[in-house]
Amino acid sequence: MIVDFLVVDLDDAPEPVHGVHQLRYAPLIGAEAFLIGAEQLFQLAEAPLVLFGGIHLHVRPQFQGMRQSLQPLINGHAYSIVVARKVSPLETQLDRLADLRKQPASPEGCAELIKNLAGKHNLPAAKAARIAGEWGAAELAPRLVDAFDRFLVKPETTDKRCEAKIEILKALCRFEYSSPAVFRRGIRHVQLEGAWGPPVDTAAPVRALSAMGLAQTHDPDALEEIVPLLLDKEVDARIGAVRAIAVSNRPGDTLLLRLKALSGDQPEVLGECFAALLRCTPDRSIEFVARFLEHTEEAIAEAAALALGDSRVEGAFDALRTALERTRARSVRRTLLLAIALLRRENALDHLLALVRNADEHTSEDAAAALATYAEDPSIRERLEQALGARLTRLSDTQSGR
Repeated sequence: MIVDFLVVDLDDAPEPVHGVHQLRYAPLIGAEAFLIGAEQLFQLAEAPLVLFGGIHLHVRPQFQGMRQSLQPLINGHAYSIVVARKVSPLETQLDRLADLRKQPASPEGCAELIKNLAGKHNLPAAKAARIAGEWGAAELAPRLVDAFDRFLVKPETTDKRCEAKIEILKALCRFEYSSPAVFRRGIRHVQLEGAWGPPVDTAAPVRALSAMGLAQTHDPDALEEIVPLLLDKEVDARIGAVRAIAVSNRPGDTLLLRLKALSGDQPEVLGECFAALLRCTPDRSIEFVARFLEHTEEAIAEAAALALGDSRVEGAFDALRTALERTRARSVRRTLLLAIALLRRENALDHLLALVRNADEHTSEDAAAALATYAEDPSIRERLEQALGARLTRLSDTQSGR
């Protein structure tokens, strides 16, 4: 059983209070009320699973609100009440999978995963798919595909929020599953579910993962399916298309990414384009990405800066330093300084330390903050402290007229 709430005190509960408690709360949750003493109560407070009266009680933390509601009924009497409900088979199934996830892969474990993948509930299937991926159990790929297709039928009820399909696709991508058919079905899937306001498409991650899976296959027509996703209504799907094109290693992939960047999109999508270009063709992409450092939308300029910093490409330092000299907006300057720090190159580090010593107050502060990315490196921490000390000495000498 699962404890839904408890009211805590020391001795016996007066029968009227117990009766009112059952009347007001137990019928609402189909629960059973238990009267327990202080010793068992301590057990419930300290352990997630307690045997009480021959019944296993799983403790839940949501007690505070109901305790406050019952306070007027207590009226000084000392007692303890536990209200619990029966554990559903689904909860037991999920608990078993949580235990299984902690164990090494085994034939018996894989058999249990197959059983859950074949079941009607999406949550156990999702957990089973995740475990299969973590175990590297590629032999279960056909079972995963069967489950995926089953959850495409009446998906708004059989697989809410696409939880099973998402985990299945993650596992198949992890296995580098080579058959494109399942990914073709996934990349076209739209799943509208009820929400406050208009229905929400919950299948964007499904399309994104399907694009990645399709890119990993040797299907010569993969880009024909992936490219339309660049214009998907959902940001997550467009990001997935960019990532898939970046790993497809097909002729024209970098031109597609450049075209997408020039066409405009949300900063997070363009950031993926910049990062993908710098991975695919680093030397040829620095100048292209650097153009966006002066974009009128600050978030896009910052996305370009971080992509250059994360790339750690040698030529990125000059582009970031030049942009820093031209930029006045402090928020963008902070991002440019952070990007210079992310390069993790000696010339970039020297430049930041020089700014700490000699730049204006705001730039010095922001350069020191950017160097926090080196917090685990004692030698750089020491150099930063020396730079800060040199700055204080210089300012002190200036103020004293020396």
